[in-house]
Amino acid sequence: MEVKWIALSAHADIRGSPVTSYDLQWDKGTSGLQWESLVGANADSLAIVYIAQSNIIPGKTYQFKVRAQNKWGWGLYSVIKSIKASTWPKIVSKPVTSIEDANGNVLIDWVAPDARSSTISKYKIEIRDGITAASWLQNLQYCDGTNTSIVSATACSVPMS
Repeated sequence: MEVKWIALSAHADIRGSPVTSYDLQWDKGTSGLQWESLVGANADSLAIVYIAQSNIIPGKTYQFKVRAQNKWGWGLYSVIKSIKASTWPKIVSKPVTSIEDANGNVLIDWVAPDARSSTISKYKIEIRDGITAASWLQNLQYCDGTNTSIVSATACSVPMS
């Protein structure tokens, strides 16, 4: 999870003194009940980007706030910002293909992967080119992965032609 903030310059907001450190704090997913410094409180840091890599749970919301220090001391904390941790869904298992008895279409069917605490909004469905067998193509007429019926049913039907 990447957290970014805008650097302050030496102007009236910080009384003409350059920033000597930024203190980034997070609530560790406690809904603001407990705060912990990630960077800048104990050792000066002028970083304006922080990447949290451990203790992050997909689907959980984390809150962050930052403040700046100069020769006059620490300023007020920023407005609290929330970030919901997420990640890519797991890999879709190998699809199963079959011929539909009713119309002779090729049915492509798959099991929805673990969405990892977020809703799957679309699939990218590619079909191997039967002529060259070297390229993969999307058939957006019959297998448009943004179509809600395909996303909810996890299947699409392609006419043989």
